[in-house]
Amino acid sequence: MDNIVIFTAQRELTAEERLASFIAFAKLQLQAFGPKLDFDSPSWNITDYCLISGFRNTRLNECTLHFSHRISRQERRPFTPILMGFAKAYIRYSANNNPTTPSNLSCILRALRILDLALIGAGSESLTRCNAAILDRATALLQSANQGTFNSTTYALETIARFLDEHGLVVNPIGSWVSSGRTKNIRSGDRLGNSFERNRARKLPSAEILDALPQAFRLATESRDVVVTSMVAILCAAPQRVNEILTLAADCEIIDPAWEILKSTTGRTRSTG
Repeated sequence: MDNIVIFTAQRELTAEERLASFIAFAKLQLQAFGPKLDFDSPSWNITDYCLISGFRNTRLNECTLHFSHRISRQERRPFTPILMGFAKAYIRYSANNNPTTPSNLSCILRALRILDLALIGAGSESLTRCNAAILDRATALLQSANQGTFNSTTYALETIARFLDEHGLVVNPIGSWVSSGRTKNIRSGDRLGNSFERNRARKLPSAEILDALPQAFRLATESRDVVVTSMVAILCAAPQRVNEILTLAADCEIIDPAWEILKSTTGRTRSTG
């Protein structure tokens, strides 16, 4: 990438000074999400800079980064001041120097949110006091939340911890901290044997569930049920087409004149879209 800009921490500075320097660097020198980005805003609308993975010229309808915790449908609580500046700087730095998708950014934000909660729980007064104990607390919080994104979020948390350590943004070295709960990636050599077969079988839906899917599709009459069961049918046949469903415009029904003629002669009906 031609626009890569590397932050180099000045070792003669304190951890607090290096942290402030990194935030100022990201705010004033980086161009990710445009030069007019309102860095101090609690949320960033980056729709114009987000492409859907797999579709080179397709943009999302809306993509907003919220540096906050969702309390309810209408209420959000901003990150604590000790993390807010770093969170924004780290997101912009990551987007500036690496190919980034909305999914990647969401994963980083999840890791930052759990780190924010861990800092609050530990009573930390500064991000520079982050250590392995606080990161372990973050992992425990994530485990208790029982999120399906545990592995990807803890990997992002490990990457953040490594960045803090390598750039001297913490008072005490964190070292090569690794989450104790993250499942290791399956290597090709692990794809054989009874253990792998049991793990694979556990992830598959039961035969009863698979048999119920076409029944639900045939019995659906309400528009809402027809849409859901049709989505399931498409995803069972071609999971990679999920983006077609998520980006499908409203009021997109197509009336095929040829089908109307066929319907009038055979009495068959169908829904097209």
